[in-house]
Amino acid sequence: LGINPKDVRYLGTPIDFLAFKGLSEGKLERIYFIEVKSGRKLTLSAKEKQIREAIKQRKVDWLLLDLRKEIEELGERLRRRK
Repeated sequence: LGINPKDVRYLGTPIDFLAFKGLSEGKLERIYFIEVKSGRKLTLSAKEKQIREAIKQRKVDWLLLDLRKEIEELGERLRRRK
């Protein structure tokens, strides 16, 4: 695959790795979801199969979580309790 090890991130579960091919060189080419199997069988778990299908069906999105807003809202709720 020609992926630089610097571009690989370990997750462990529900999949083993995410790889961002080309990112360390500043030119992201592709993102890989990687599941590693070492036994005789290459059987995916039900969750792994669901993830594979979601990717194949392009049910993948980018989310940006703004913690400042979340913290402000939590602070407001706590102030109202007093």
